[in-house]
Amino acid sequence: MIVNVCATAATGTAEREAAVIMLGPRQRRRRTLGGDKNYDVPSFVETTRDLNVTPHVAQKVQFTAIDGRTTCHPGYTTYGRQD
Repeated sequence: MIVNVCATAATGTAEREAAVIMLGPRQRRRRTLGGDKNYDVPSFVETTRDLNVTPHVAQKVQFTAIDGRTTCHPGYTTYGRQD
């Protein structure tokens, strides 16, 4: 389901930066955000958590920023296989 779109210049971090912009300000209600392994970086995971968003992103094999706070949720596996 597409909820929002944003066009950016290709910079290597533009997708993550656009995602944060589209999430908007912190909301009272907790939300989730699905994404691929490119979103599994400490700065993005921290930012989403600060915005009250649980990052359900695929984990990298090494140096993952996703921990048990996210993987313990039953809905986490909904977002695909974590390699």
